[in-house]
Amino acid sequence: MGKSGVPQNTRSRGPDSGAGPSKIEQARAAYAAWSARDLDAFVRVFAEDVELQPFLGAGLGASTYRGHQGLRRWFQEANDAWDELRVEPYEFREAGDRLAVFLRATGRGRGSHAEVEAEIVHVAEFQGGKFTRLEGFADREQALKALNRGV
Repeated sequence: MGKSGVPQNTRSRGPDSGAGPSKIEQARAAYAAWSARDLDAFVRVFAEDVELQPFLGAGLGASTYRGHQGLRRWFQEANDAWDELRVEPYEFREAGDRLAVFLRATGRGRGSHAEVEAEIVHVAEFQGGKFTRLEGFADREQALKALNRGV
């Protein structure tokens, strides 16, 4: 990562290096699909046995979602309250098979039309070209601790 926050090298290192999209490229594709509400494209970057513990969900982080069916349910639940909900990554940090994605979430509430903006961090694990786990955080320091766990 350069001082400007722009990734210097977006290819993953290790055995999967050069064998497909990097973690960062996969993350960019996932969040672009989320913002476009393209559920099929969103799901494609996740392993079939993915586990999610998002910050935003039915219980504001209290829920765990498993598999593509759970991923689809989370997507629907997280988007139901919004006329528009965009998530835009602005920083990436890699540590081994993990990737922290720092996001700005902006939305307009369904019915109320209230404009909302929040900072969220997702820490994802990556294996075999797919994300296998995703955990959401509202706190940058907690996310960085999760990123570096076991590294």
